[in-house]
Amino acid sequence: MSHERLFVLGSGFSSDIAGIPTLTALSKDLVSNYKSLPKHIEIFLDSVPRYLHSNVENLLSYLSMDLPWSEAVNSYLRKAAFLVLSRKIAELINSCEKKNEIPKEQLIKLISIWHDLESPVITFNYDTVVEQIVKERVRKKTIDSGVSDVKISRISELSKKSPLLIQNGITYLNIKAGFIEEITSERFKTFLEELEKTEEFQKLENKLKAAIKTHSSPRLLNQTINPWYLYHAPLVHLQARDGGSVLGGYKEELTFRYYKLHGSLNWYYSGLQEVSDEPIYCDPCLNPEDSKPYLKGLTNLLIPPVLDKNSFYKNHSLSIQWREAYESIRSPDLKEIYFVGYSFPPTDFIAKNLFASGLDGKAVKIYIVSKFINEDAKKDLLRSYLMALTQENISSIEGILRKNFNQNEIRVDNLTFDWSLSATRHEESSVSNLVSHLEKMNE
Repeated sequence: MSHERLFVLGSGFSSDIAGIPTLTALSKDLVSNYKSLPKHIEIFLDSVPRYLHSNVENLLSYLSMDLPWSEAVNSYLRKAAFLVLSRKIAELINSCEKKNEIPKEQLIKLISIWHDLESPVITFNYDTVVEQIVKERVRKKTIDSGVSDVKISRISELSKKSPLLIQNGITYLNIKAGFIEEITSERFKTFLEELEKTEEFQKLENKLKAAIKTHSSPRLLNQTINPWYLYHAPLVHLQARDGGSVLGGYKEELTFRYYKLHGSLNWYYSGLQEVSDEPIYCDPCLNPEDSKPYLKGLTNLLIPPVLDKNSFYKNHSLSIQWREAYESIRSPDLKEIYFVGYSFPPTDFIAKNLFASGLDGKAVKIYIVSKFINEDAKKDLLRSYLMALTQENISSIEGILRKNFNQNEIRVDNLTFDWSLSATRHEESSVSNLVSHLEKMNE
């Protein structure tokens, strides 16, 4: 895996780009929905320490852990509460995705950049905001080899002499010389016969061949991508439960790689305690209502940021994702990591270790792309990055922050931390700042 840039998404990304509340913000909604839960779960949650209810991540972490002093009956109740709350969180996030209009322009631009770069993208979010856009469309790349705009969805040989590019039965040919024509499928044969006789056709064919030869991924130039192919893990297609086909199965696609390290709303499992040999089902249709017949006995796979994820990561499909994410961080060509709306949860020791061990000895620039509501929030976030990714002790980190707080970057050992892309006003979007930055770099 050769790449110079890697992207990491936290809940602040989905909040900024799609108005989906962070899990912390969802806590209030969840608590207000306790009365809609099964009565025995509601009664049990009342016995849980009150401070945990203000943060869903902490609450899920507590419920998912085996407490050595706890009686067996309480262990089962905690597990049941964990599954019920996971399902409720999935419902709340799904509701937000449907209710909020996603501002597609910036997100499409960002996804198109990932797609062009074939970047690894690591996310700790459960939502499917990225998949929804990918499924709908990917930016139409342009080939500038004398042809100003060639829009394609696949390469198809329409005649023995000329491979042409088609999309939904319509071919768009746009030649700088001024030859512009739109042809429906009914006129294809006649048009080709006439076109092949012209000098313009020979010029066009040569330009297309040159463009295709020099392009690394002509198959994907204007192709909507099934979210199924983003996940680099051996997941099982949900419709395979009733003998349905796997729609082509798992395969490599020349696009960005999307590692969902904490699970996903459209991933499902049985909810059993031991999941090491269990298949993880994926629903690329992204519509729980349409998938209901296949979801019997399954629950959403949502993994909280706990100290010990062994109960989940004994599973082969999940561990592969973490392994590939680690390898993408260790890539010798990596120069920049963009952390978008992400902060290191205190309980997520494994996530901290993933980046700290992956970056060990590497000279990399860390872009912190977030939204600072006030100076205290800014200092807390910067402190969390320095504590997670450097070897400095807390007193040294406080000294570094005092000295560099009003600048836009800090250099510690081989790592440079840059927060110039972060938003400082409520109406400002850090994702928009990131897109503008990446577009300038790619000019």
